[in-house]
Formats: sequence, structure tokens, C-alpha cells
Amino acid sequence: MTTPLAFTFAGIVLIGVLGFPGRRRPATDLAEWAVGGRRFGAVTMWFLQAGEVFTTFTFLGMAGLAFSGGVAAMYALPYVPIGYVVLFFLAKRLWTLGRARGYLTQGDFLEDRYASPALGTMAAVLGVLFVLPYLQLQITGLGLIVALVTGDAASGTLSMVVGSVGVVAFVLWARMALMTLPPAWPALMSARDPKVPRRNYTWMPIYSLCLLLPMTIGFAALVVLPPGTDPNGVLLTLSRDALTFAGSVQLAPANGVSEVV
Repeated sequence: MTTPLAFTFAGIVLIGVLGFPGRRRPATDLAEWAVGGRRFGAVTMWFLQAGEVFTTFTFLGMAGLAFSGGVAAMYALPYVPIGYVVLFFLAKRLWTLGRARGYLTQGDFLEDRYASPALGTMAAVLGVLFVLPYLQLQITGLGLIVALVTGDAASGTLSMVVGSVGVVAFVLWARMALMTLPPAWPALMSARDPKVPRRNYTWMPIYSLCLLLPMTIGFAALVVLPPGTDPNGVLLTLSRDALTFAGSVQLAPANGVSEVV
């Protein structure tokens, strides 16, 4: 096993070890697990929102989309801020209803609002099904990162297996319920008061400007990488090549001195 691969798997194991002690005892209230007891402040909610929305696709996928699709990647700049503008006006009403009626998921909201258990169940089932590709995206990103860091495709595949097993093990250990939690909903329901999400929805569109960074890298890759390069690995490939070049530049003067001596 190579040194980079050893450090990579050590990091995965360490994260898993740190996560398991978080379950000190089972939560007696489902709201405690699902929406953090509805007591998150602006800072905690900020990290929750950013982690839910800006995922592996934000960096690896967006660079790859700019590389393969060109200007079509620019769609990502307005669509997230538009969603936050809508949520800014809906947040107070949704939070108030959720607090008063005990909503934890969108399925709860739809079932109660339209007096239809079938609608709530359908929303929950569809939410779970559509989260699966979202999860697969993160696992694939893990494999790409490990494969490019170690230079071994088999290591990337192994890391995806280990990551998947770790996720399943944590879910079983935490005794999580099967329910739909689309990205914007848990953060909204977790807020301690309606002012918290509205404050964050004001600033989150500015945070979306970070998407310009991977886009720029993807556009730069058009003139650096050969056609046919895997779009998913564009950002990491350029990063690796840049670090390799920087290392060779630093070693050049030292080699010259040694030759003189």
C-alpha cells in the first residue's frame, strides 16, 4: 500500500471513528434527530445549508460541466439564488406551521396541508428515490479524489466501497428513520426562530458566487487538457499537474547547485 493511499484510508477511518461516538444515547424525540430540536442559530444553520447545497458536484462536477458543456454551465449561477429568493418569502410561514404542527419532513407538511396520507407517503417515497443519485454522486466524488491522489484506479473503487459501507453502518448505528429530507427543508425546520433562515437566505446567493471558481478552472482546462479527458476529473487533474509543476520548479535550483558542487 502506497503512502498516499494509507493516509487516505486512515482519514476515512478517523472520520468514521469520530462520528460514531456522536451517538451517545438514542434520541427520545424524533425532532431531536431530524431537525436538531429546532434550536439551530444562524451560524450552525449556515454550515448545514452550505453542506446540503454545495456538494461534490459543486467543485468536481461544475468544473467538468464547464469543460464538456462550455457556457451551459453558467445556468448554476442564477438557479440557486432564485430558489433562495423564493424561500426568503416562504420561510416564516413554513417555519411557523412546522413548529405549530410538528412537521419534520415535507411529507408531513403535504399530508397535513392537503389531508392526504397518500400524498405524504408518495412525497416521502419519491424523496428517498431522488436522494439515491445524490448519495451516489458523493460516493463517486470520493472515488475520483482517492484515485487521482494515489494514481491507482483500483484504490478509488475500494474507497467507494469503504465509504458506502461506512454510510450504511452509521445509518444503522444511529437508528435513523426512513424519510425524505430534501436539502432546504431540514435547515429551515432546524432554525430556532423564523428570523434565522431569512437572515441566511439573504446572504446565501452571494455564497453561490463561489461556483465561478470551479467554472473558471473548467474553462481553463479547455486549452490545457487534451480532448477526451474525463470531465469528472478535470479539477483534480489540473490541481495535480499544477502541484507537480510547482514541485519541479522548486527542485530545479537545488539540482543546479548540486551539479555545480
